[in-house]
Amino acid sequence: MCECSKKWGLIILNKIPKQSDIHLLYWLKAFLSYGFILCVDEHHLPACLDAFHEKGLTAEVIGEIQEQQQIVLRHENAEEVLFDFDKESIIGI
Repeated sequence: MCECSKKWGLIILNKIPKQSDIHLLYWLKAFLSYGFILCVDEHHLPACLDAFHEKGLTAEVIGEIQEQQQIVLRHENAEEVLFDFDKESIIGI
């Protein structure tokens, strides 16, 4: 999504909804295709979240758009670059 849209982002891992008794790494690996990642304009965010919540689905803001051409992961006080699009690509577009 980021590479095609030329929008880059920060993903805040500890904001990803999960069961409290499961380690984050196990949770991220458990359902690789079971979630949705959307990029929603802030103006439309409440309606988008409400649409999920009305259906009994969990939906949370887990990141933000960034200017630098990177996908950055943040967990607690640490940050790490996952992809640097100045140096590499995922799908080559």
